[in-house]
Amino acid sequence: MIVSSLVLLQCLYGAALTDFYGRRIPNIYIGFYIILGMFLNFGSINYLEQYGHISFLSSIIFFFTFLITVLILSVLTAMTNAGAGDAKLLALITSWSGFCNGIIVLFPGLLLALALIMVSKAETVFSHNDSANSHITSPLYDYGSPPIGSSLPLAVPVFLGAIPGLITYAFS
Repeated sequence: MIVSSLVLLQCLYGAALTDFYGRRIPNIYIGFYIILGMFLNFGSINYLEQYGHISFLSSIIFFFTFLITVLILSVLTAMTNAGAGDAKLLALITSWSGFCNGIIVLFPGLLLALALIMVSKAETVFSHNDSANSHITSPLYDYGSPPIGSSLPLAVPVFLGAIPGLITYAFS
């Protein structure tokens, strides 16, 4: 379990870096960890520890859980400004650690993302000056378009929020 948790943390770290610097998570990166997840997910490792061999049924369950979660999250990405790479990353986490455990692992990171979005929105709203110089507008706070650099890459708070859950789950 420790190895599986560390590989998932490595995946989240790499996704957070590529999302932070490039504002996207490459499909080849997610695909590599899907292939690794077929054999290193928590269900496969538990079966391997109990019976001594790998079950292909847990690999198939992993893949179908990933596909179903991607279909569900693709609706959310269509309604929000989250990218498809973020949806695939969240689906990878939920299928890697099991659906219920994946929700528990993702919850702190998604709360952190929500808090950071709310702080950035409040900062944008409250920084607008309604004084006599309100005709002077800064391109940084134009309400017609989001401020440059205000979009938060979702993989960063998901990574930061998943660290305690994965470490706790690995050593339990």
